[in-house]
Amino acid sequence: MSQLRGAKSSSLRIVLCTCDGWYGAQVLASLLTCERVQVTGIVRSARVLSRRFGFARGAFEQLRKSGSVYSAYLWCITTGADTVCRIGRLASVGRLASAHGIPSLVTRDVNDAKGRAFVEHAAPHLIVSAFFNQRLSESILAIPTLASINIHPSLLPAFRGVDPVFYTLLRGVRRFGVSLHQMTSEFDAGDLLAQDEVAVANSASVFEITADLFRRGAELLIEHLDRIESGASGVKQRGECDYDSWPTPTQVRKFRTQGHSLFRLFDLARLLRGNSYRPSQPRLPSC
Repeated sequence: MSQLRGAKSSSLRIVLCTCDGWYGAQVLASLLTCERVQVTGIVRSARVLSRRFGFARGAFEQLRKSGSVYSAYLWCITTGADTVCRIGRLASVGRLASAHGIPSLVTRDVNDAKGRAFVEHAAPHLIVSAFFNQRLSESILAIPTLASINIHPSLLPAFRGVDPVFYTLLRGVRRFGVSLHQMTSEFDAGDLLAQDEVAVANSASVFEITADLFRRGAELLIEHLDRIESGASGVKQRGECDYDSWPTPTQVRKFRTQGHSLFRLFDLARLLRGNSYRPSQPRLPSC
């Protein structure tokens, strides 16, 4: 388990682990607005389901597991979102990395020798994971001198796992939020550093809600940099919660019959205009 350790410094070096798409771009853009933060490396996952699969095999397996509707949604929020960002001249993970001269590694396995060497060379105080579909090994989690932290779009321990917003809506729960937690060898199970509940409109899509939660998660991380840097250990997650894997076609059909949306054309229009999805300014006075 990664431990919080180390002394205060004027600039915190961060390695961001994410996937291409709008969620990762929001988190990265927010980090880049904070003067106390220096992003020294970005790990961009190229994995589709398994490190063994290339894109074509991974896409086929995703289609078989979750069906065409959910697979199309995943394409929309990753490759499709990056395409829209290029057309609309909005920030994507790749564009931001290039503009700010941040080294970037695209990999199906961050835990291999190349991935470990990349993270070590970036010499991070923090690893920050957001919308990242790979499990970090204990050897990777031990590299940062302060902590390895995940931004998870639910109020943990509720809705651990894949796409918590989808399952929150599917089960009729109207309580949404985001959690910062220490990363361990078990997904979404580490000690909680901070949480915040977020109000959500009844008509909001999974994409809209998840985008808002990742944006708020990045702000929450910035707001708690002092606590993290001073060695706050967090608190144990209380209560048991099942881990949700990829939605099945049956679950997706039920989700849609309940009147919920994964992604709407309205979301695309807002993204192109840059309205409401554009990361807001951090609230820490020191940033």
